[in-house]
Amino acid sequence: MFGGYMWKSAEILCRVCDINEEIGEILVEVGEINEEIGEIPSRVREIITENSEILCRLRENNAETRKIQYQPNFFVDENHLKV
Repeated sequence: MFGGYMWKSAEILCRVCDINEEIGEILVEVGEINEEIGEIPSRVREIITENSEILCRLRENNAETRKIQYQPNFFVDENHLKV
């Protein structure tokens, strides 16, 4: 009679060990995900900086374009167009 309970207890302990192992693996994965999430803000800052630089160049190009547009007697002939 006690042998059956001991066997059942051993079986339950084995399941608990398996579950603990799975929990450990999940915690490792969560740690890796948290690391990746921690890297996101610095990458976002890099992208914002890159976008700001691009926007600045676009504004400069826009200003240059306006200067050219408003020059008197400005024209472009086919000889000045190059691809």
